[in-house]
Amino acid sequence: MKVNATDASMNYKVTNRAYTARHLDALSPAQWEHFELDARGFKYFAWCGSIAYVILDNKDCIIAVLVPPLLEDDHCPDEEHWMSTMEHVGELFESKHEAAGGLSQQNRHPGEFTVLATGVLYDGGQKRPGNLAHSKWHQDLLCDLTDDADVSRIANFQSDALSSYFPKVYAHMYDSLGKLSRSQQELCHNFRGGSVYPTCTFNLGPNTVCLDHNDCNNAPDVSCTITVLRTFNADTGSELYLWDLALIVRFLPGTTILLSSASMRHGNLPTQLGEQCYSMTQYCPGGLLRWVRHGLRPASLLSKTKRAAIDEDHKAWWAEVLGWLSKYDKLEADREWLVRWEHGKA
Repeated sequence: MKVNATDASMNYKVTNRAYTARHLDALSPAQWEHFELDARGFKYFAWCGSIAYVILDNKDCIIAVLVPPLLEDDHCPDEEHWMSTMEHVGELFESKHEAAGGLSQQNRHPGEFTVLATGVLYDGGQKRPGNLAHSKWHQDLLCDLTDDADVSRIANFQSDALSSYFPKVYAHMYDSLGKLSRSQQELCHNFRGGSVYPTCTFNLGPNTVCLDHNDCNNAPDVSCTITVLRTFNADTGSELYLWDLALIVRFLPGTTILLSSASMRHGNLPTQLGEQCYSMTQYCPGGLLRWVRHGLRPASLLSKTKRAAIDEDHKAWWAEVLGWLSKYDKLEADREWLVRWEHGKA
């Protein structure tokens, strides 16, 4: 189903060669409150959390998706129910938050909650892509998270959601990161079982409130995928706001949202005192896709002629990238295309 509350023309504000986005100006250093956004004309979408919705721009392209919990049949064992998964992962995150109580400031998010990131990164300061480096203590803690079967279940569900609503974006990332993995077999992937995303952040709370921001180093065409969990009242806090769309979305525990975190100014509203709110986010750093497109080498090693041949026509390349976003009435056809594409890769 569609959210009809917005008719936005998305301005992705990408950097010159469209691998990352520009850092947005005028971001608030403080938490926004619901009444403040109301006063600015934001609309509220009271998502029920049980029906999938796509948010479209004014060209009918899908730019964000609200994904309900995994649908299960009545014969599924209790321990395999999605909400059982959420409960277990919430307890795991709580225990790791307590274990990480001595984290240094570099492991604190500007919203003042505990953050741990893991996976593959290339930010230009590195000679080549590599896994995020951690102390042995932090790495052991992260392995407890990534090796957990229920955490992996969420990761794979998020990856499946990307393939379902952004089939061509998924195919491009899958193909690009496959080339990277084959060229650097020492790279370690976060999850066993199929998540396409190279990088993941665990927001371990206890009260996760993301301030007004954009994740400018992420690939602007690849939606990040956020699953929120734990014990909070979705009617009184933790709503997601999308600034460019002037939209506030009710965000319930156990549900998932996809959006371009690089280009869309966003954040979430505070929860009530004493409530817990954790989240798990997967995303793709734009530098990885740049590395692959440059022939698995840094841009500095390209000749001017080669660099120009790859990156000169920025507008044409960005138009091609935007063409990977599915239009609402073409989504089923794009899903069928992905099935054929995957069969061709097998």
